[in-house]
Amino acid sequence: MAAELIVEDVRERVLNYALFGGDRHNLLQGFFHFPRTERGFQSPGLLSDCRFYDISIKDSSEDPTTNIRDPAVFETFFPTILSRLLGAARLTLFVKAFDRDYFNELETIEHSLATRSLNYVLFANLSGPAHPRNPVDFGNLLFEWSKDNLGHVVEQWFMSPTVTIEGYASHSSAISAIARLYFEPDTEERVRQLLRIIEFGFRLWRDNNGLFLATDKLDADALKRRLALDDLNRELNRDARRD
Repeated sequence: MAAELIVEDVRERVLNYALFGGDRHNLLQGFFHFPRTERGFQSPGLLSDCRFYDISIKDSSEDPTTNIRDPAVFETFFPTILSRLLGAARLTLFVKAFDRDYFNELETIEHSLATRSLNYVLFANLSGPAHPRNPVDFGNLLFEWSKDNLGHVVEQWFMSPTVTIEGYASHSSAISAIARLYFEPDTEERVRQLLRIIEFGFRLWRDNNGLFLATDKLDADALKRRLALDDLNRELNRDARRD
């Protein structure tokens, strides 16, 4: 099996809102959109100087009629991919589950963040109360995470489609800046402000078989250099031959 990491420029597609019809919450693949809020996007030109990429692993065993990427391959290499993209940057994560049996904000604070003295903030939901028959939603948790512990992200939270994972890379802590933006209207201007603050942001694809990356600082060549793409593709194919 031949495998190759693909960095695809998708700016033209993601800024063509007509392709998404009335499904506004999926604009920018849901990046920096919080549950139970309305995405008020109307001005894609505000993001025209930003760059958007899909990063995934293509292998020769794929069905050419569907081009569906293998989640297992991407999960294996996700820690390597993200660690290389981060370099010396700090990582902030936003993880959300439809069912708190899969990701519980309070338990994560108690067992994973407080014990490691990691910075975090738990935001109240921006919308009104959920239906009383629904389970209690503790809100939205953003927290710093060590790039040396990315295996935990895969082992504990790669549970598609129940859990969604988003992250932000920055040279210094971004939590206070994100906190200020959290309460702003969900518009292109809010995303633009975020991208000025961070180096890049990403959101895992729904099936955890790729990621969407947004930035105003890194072009495709810069991303490929960070990934050491030729070296990474050799590693991918060594792993494929062992399988």
